[in-house]
Amino acid sequence: MKKTERTLEEKVKRIEEWAKKSSVEVTNFVAGSSRLAITYTGLGIVPAKIFSSYLYVLSPNKNILFGCIDTITYHVTPYTENTSIILFSEKGVENSIVRLMDASYYTGNKLLIVSPSPADYIRKRLRNTSLIEVPGANTILAETLLAVQAGYNIALKYKQENDRELRFNRLRVEVADFSSIISELQSIYSLELKSLGESLEEINGIIHTPTMEPVAYMLQVVIAEKTRRIIPVIDVTRAIKVIGERLVENQFYVLLSTSVEEYSTRELLFKARLNRIRVEELKVKTDPLTAPVYGLLLVEMLKTSNI
Repeated sequence: MKKTERTLEEKVKRIEEWAKKSSVEVTNFVAGSSRLAITYTGLGIVPAKIFSSYLYVLSPNKNILFGCIDTITYHVTPYTENTSIILFSEKGVENSIVRLMDASYYTGNKLLIVSPSPADYIRKRLRNTSLIEVPGANTILAETLLAVQAGYNIALKYKQENDRELRFNRLRVEVADFSSIISELQSIYSLELKSLGESLEEINGIIHTPTMEPVAYMLQVVIAEKTRRIIPVIDVTRAIKVIGERLVENQFYVLLSTSVEEYSTRELLFKARLNRIRVEELKVKTDPLTAPVYGLLLVEMLKTSNI
């Protein structure tokens, strides 16, 4: 096993231990709510999207709102009561957090913030706001593993007798130990990672299926860090139109997808070949709920590689 793999495996294992403990607070917070709003700042969209996906799919009876922090602050909080709001955040957006905290406090809505250690002036204004501090440097990965663990726990809490036991049992095994899959992931996707790493300077955009949207945002950041370029993130339906109508030429795109979304990727790849657009696909072959987590781990491997 390469040094990068061992380091990542150890890192993920430490994060998972923290996530399992901290997920209890998230589970209890959500369990006591009749209406839940999930929001984010910056790359907090990654855990927020994944958390909402778990609840939409596994707890379909839950009343859930999803939106960026300004949407929830200005268009939801002033017009609702008894809503529980969970915010996934990153550093550098403290003013937005303060506005949401004030709005929640004055309207009587509950707020739970999942964030790296906040500034002192935010701590002083917490009042009725709950806070889960995210340790370490890789806070988005940590928030994501927390979101997955909490999402599964909440779904299990409200699981109906006729729910599919097979899927719950499979998810239970995967959610409990992502660190154990890292070596296998590296082995399965080594060629794709090598090709992607060697082509970072050439990539003109990232195309994603709905499931892999959070992974696309993280890959965009990694490419920016390594190449000092910001490239666009495009959903697959828009990409089909742009490429199919020959609105671009001589371009190179990375496609992030899953095996269950081949219905749309096949059309994209066909039109790309027809119009001589280069597209390299990174396809994750697993349950759509865990696929984004595997995708994030692959991006983390790319980030820590020396390619």
